[in-house]
Amino acid sequence: MTKAMQNMNERYPQGPAQVPRGLTKTTMAYHLYALATMLSIALFIAFFWALVLGSFWLSYQILMFQIAARVTMAYIFKFLLGIIVGSIGFFALKMLFKQANVEDPFLVELDLQANPHLHAFLKQVARDTRSRMPHKVFYAFEVNAAVISKVRFYNAIIPPRRNLVIGMGLVNALNISEFKATIAHEFGHFAQGTQRLGTYVHLANRSIFNI
Repeated sequence: MTKAMQNMNERYPQGPAQVPRGLTKTTMAYHLYALATMLSIALFIAFFWALVLGSFWLSYQILMFQIAARVTMAYIFKFLLGIIVGSIGFFALKMLFKQANVEDPFLVELDLQANPHLHAFLKQVARDTRSRMPHKVFYAFEVNAAVISKVRFYNAIIPPRRNLVIGMGLVNALNISEFKATIAHEFGHFAQGTQRLGTYVHLANRSIFNI
């Protein structure tokens, strides 16, 4: 056992002796809300691809029909209309892959190897919550703690890496037991996978905003 782990065990707050069964079980209302959210996202995806593919198909029909036509003002108008309709689908598709700049200059990455006591503390909380460790740990200057991630379009299939943010203002305002409870709450997002649905909502909202 390392010295950091030994010191951490001496200070680490013990968890409750008895935890009610089903304390963390999600309710039926939550499942219904999640189902409604997924159906809404499915409708958006269907509408989005109908817009993209429909605009390409309509543009193709307009342009192909005009190839054999005589060059008149109506021909020029319909030709330009085909270009415009096709551009709608192109830009809608382009916005799907547009990356948002989520860099926060006020976040500083922590080197856990250089902070063995904090590292040991986080690993113990992860074991207690049956969660995995965050990909990276950052500290900020706010009175806050949060789980953040960079969400890309491919994260609809591949889950994004989750990072933990620890606010120095929060650390200075809490005792060790309160700090453990706060970190355990954040690790609950890792263990329960509650942010999986949030990833789909984020991608849908960002696509709508970009369009």
